[in-house]
Amino acid sequence: CEQRPRLLQRFISKPFLILRKYIFSLRIFLMVASTDPLLAFYHDGYVRTSRLPYNVTSQRKEERISNYEKNWNDAESNSADHPHYWMLDQLEDHLVERGLVKRGWVSAEL
Repeated sequence: CEQRPRLLQRFISKPFLILRKYIFSLRIFLMVASTDPLLAFYHDGYVRTSRLPYNVTSQRKEERISNYEKNWNDAESNSADHPHYWMLDQLEDHLVERGLVKRGWVSAEL
């Protein structure tokens, strides 16, 4: 049997949504330069959103993925009311407004 890389993931039918309607993913960067002694570099990443509002019954990829290259080919998709990228502080502002975290959550938890 040929061994090939695999990606396993579990579909979440009731995901947490940004702006109460968009799937999102976090891209955060950590480089481990050495393990002895431990030396690691962290860089704040960003938040990516799906192009269309999430619909649990739909199978359209634009509602279920946040991959920019696969999902954001048309210019009109990125508007002021639905930016496809957020910085982490924008995510924190959104979560604070919804009463889900306290200010400082990003720097304390990520």
